[in-house]
Amino acid sequence: MNIETKICRYGYEECLNFGWQKTDSYRGGRAKHHYTNYVLVRDKDMRNYPLVATLEKKYYFLKSQIKYYEPMDPLISICLFLFLILPFVIYAVCKNAQKRKIQEQNNKIEKQMAAIIKEARGLL
Repeated sequence: MNIETKICRYGYEECLNFGWQKTDSYRGGRAKHHYTNYVLVRDKDMRNYPLVATLEKKYYFLKSQIKYYEPMDPLISICLFLFLILPFVIYAVCKNAQKRKIQEQNNKIEKQMAAIIKEARGLL
């Protein structure tokens, strides 16, 4: 039996979709910063292992592509509004467009990630 082992700190539930099984957990960290490590195992001899492993890599690549919106800086907004109204309007419009673009991109990525999970579950 060919076993693959992985230690995951957060979000081990996602790994379960790709054939991983939780076997153990233990606490880690120092002083005030404690976290839980989860030990996951997967059989490399399982049916469709190469496809599932490829889908897992693709899933985590897509997950790394998700962007996060940084809201308008309140200090910049107030200064621009008080001194120059036109630059404030331009700044607000640009930030709104950036937020909309990031949301659209993240929605596409999340749909692809959901499709990958569905395909991986079908292979298991």
